Amino acid sequence: MKWAASDLRRLLADAAAAAPNPDEKTYQVVGELVAGHAKLLVALSPKRDPTLLVTGVHGHATTGFSTRALRVHGYPAVDFDVGGTQFSASAIAVACVDEHLLDVFAPLGVELGNALVSTPAPTAAMVVSLLQRWSSLFAPAARLSEAEELGLWGELWTINQSADPDVLVRGWRGSDGGTYDFFVEEARLEVKASRHPGVHHVSLTQVAPQDGSGILLSLAADRSATGQSVADLVRSLFARLSDATPLLEALARHSLSLATLDAASTRYRLLIPPMAFALATVPRIHAVDPGVSSVRYVVHLHGTPQLEGDALTSALGRFGLTALAEIM
Repeated sequence: MKWAASDLRRLLADAAAAAPNPDEKTYQVVGELVAGHAKLLVALSPKRDPTLLVTGVHGHATTGFSTRALRVHGYPAVDFDVGGTQFSASAIAVACVDEHLLDVFAPLGVELGNALVSTPAPTAAMVVSLLQRWSSLFAPAARLSEAEELGLWGELWTINQSADPDVLVRGWRGSDGGTYDFFVEEARLEVKASRHPGVHHVSLTQVAPQDGSGILLSLAADRSATGQSVADLVRSLFARLSDATPLLEALARHSLSLATLDAASTRYRLLIPPMAFALATVPRIHAVDPGVSSVRYVVHLHGTPQLEGDALTSALGRFGLTALAEIM
């Protein structure tokens, strides 16, 4: 059975609002997400943190770990209360110690729950290993430069505009090794966002694909109180995606912790409608001396012909994007 992040988010909110058990040692269970030999319980911990309790797995968790916002620990025995009935069992406790991150803690729980359901004989080691995969997402906040934040905003904005964001998320930094932002069914999409229309930093490899294909999507945006932030766009995606796991994986690949995203609160808004260009037509350096690599430079696109008509519709359609003139 597949569980929705919204279901788990609701249970975690119930846990956060639950009255703690009077004995101060018992987990107060508010819901069960996985039925079967292994169970995933949603509870309020004795320290009053919304917590996932994994019980019924084979073996015992001999190690745990903690980050700024996530605490994982294995216990040989845990006391928990379900509707007034007391139980005790070995368990792995996964606590979210920052309630501001419950929106993104929920998809992590869904991934864990689905793994328990799909694994015939889940083990404690498997559970801890899965959680460690996501531990970087709960690291302390790192400060993004203005250029980094605006660039990330442009990529997340583009995913949000797609009629099929699941496909675009799965193609974020695709199989071409990360030269382009998106790689979907052999189609390349590079998104550039700046505060100056049509002026962008590019790398030599980005605008010189060997087969001449691909699109550059040019976004011009500036700060605006009525705009959206990186944090807003991430929350919107978690609400829209049918499966948040690929987004979590993409964020981990980008070394972006949830706290970093939450701190990226600058709101941006488009200045003009997006512009799309064939990568093959973008101005470029045609030759460099042997031994020179990692070339980056600034392009001005004002004299470059934009994609239009059927060519534009076909190119954008691969990514679930619609007519650019209508997006503002």
